[in-house]
Amino acid sequence: MILRFILTLIVVYLIYRAVKGLLRSPERTRPEPLFKSRSRTIQGGDLVQDPCCLTYIPESDAFKATVGGETLYFCSEACFKKYQAEKKKP
Repeated sequence: MILRFILTLIVVYLIYRAVKGLLRSPERTRPEPLFKSRSRTIQGGDLVQDPCCLTYIPESDAFKATVGGETLYFCSEACFKKYQAEKKKP
């Protein structure tokens, strides 16, 4: 008698889960990503080296300066100013 009652509860629960799964909207069936990307999308392009701190940066994001007729690329204006200060030292 108790076994029949437990089996009935299990069958009712399984039917409930099946109906609930069929009625669920398609958007909710996709799992949420665990971590959302916080970094910006990396764009393709040529990399250039900063002559001051020797880091590589995309040419499109670089701080450009012409020094002695040559175009140099810096990671920031601060690196450019540091480069200028070092060049002025004897």
